[in-house]
Amino acid sequence: EFLEIVHQRKDDAKRAISQRRPEFWPASSGKSPLMNEDSLVVTMVSRITEQKGISLLILFVRQAIYSNKYPELIFMFGGAGDPLLMQELNSLVYEFPGRVGYPNAFLPQIDPKNTYYNLYLCGDIYSSLSLWEPGGISPMEGLCFGSLCLVSDKQGHKSTVKSIFIPELANELGITKNETGFNGARVPVYEWDMEKSLNNIMIGFDRLYQEWKVRGKKGSLWDEAQMNALFSDNSW
Repeated sequence: EFLEIVHQRKDDAKRAISQRRPEFWPASSGKSPLMNEDSLVVTMVSRITEQKGISLLILFVRQAIYSNKYPELIFMFGGAGDPLLMQELNSLVYEFPGRVGYPNAFLPQIDPKNTYYNLYLCGDIYSSLSLWEPGGISPMEGLCFGSLCLVSDKQGHKSTVKSIFIPELANELGITKNETGFNGARVPVYEWDMEKSLNNIMIGFDRLYQEWKVRGKKGSLWDEAQMNALFSDNSW
C-alpha cells in the first residue's frame, strides 16, 4: 500500500511535467505526447560540467534511444553550467522530441510551480555519472523520492548507492551478490576510456530496466530496491 501511494504520486508528477511544463518541451509544442504513467523516466538534476559526466550522459541518451530496446524510455534533465554542454543537452531535446526534456536552465528549489520537486518525483531512475565525486548530494535526493540510482562507481557514490548484483560488472565492483540495502546500480567509468564506460553504463541500465519491466510481479527486485531507496540512511 505504501508503494502504491508512491507510484500514484510519481504518476501525478509525470502528468504535470509532460503536459504543464512547456519549458521542457520546445521541440514538441510544449508538451510530451510520449511521456505517461507507463514511461520509464530517467532524471538528472546537476551542475552541467564535465566533472559531472555530462558527456557520458549525452552518449548514454543516444545509445539507449537509438538501440530501440527501450520504447518506454524518457529522459528529463535540469541544471545550468558550461554553455557548450548545455547546448549539447538542448540539442537532444530537438533530436528526440518528446523523449528528452530539458529547460536549458537552472531550476530553483523554491518554486511556486514545484518544477524542481516534480522533476525529482517523476523519475524512476536517477542518473549521476560523475567522473569523480567527493559527495553526491543529488543521488541522495533522488533516493528520497523513490528513484533507484544509476551512478558511477566513485567514492562519493559508494556510501550512498548500494548496487544490485550485475554479473558482467561484478569483478570490477568487487561484489558477489546484491549489496545490503541495494537501491540502484553502480557502474565503473573511466575518463580515459569513454567506450568502455558507456558499455558499463548500458549494462547497468539494462539490469535496472529488466527489473522495472517485471515490477510488481513475483521475483522482481524492483519494489524491494525502491523501498530501500526510500528508507536509505545517508546521515553518515
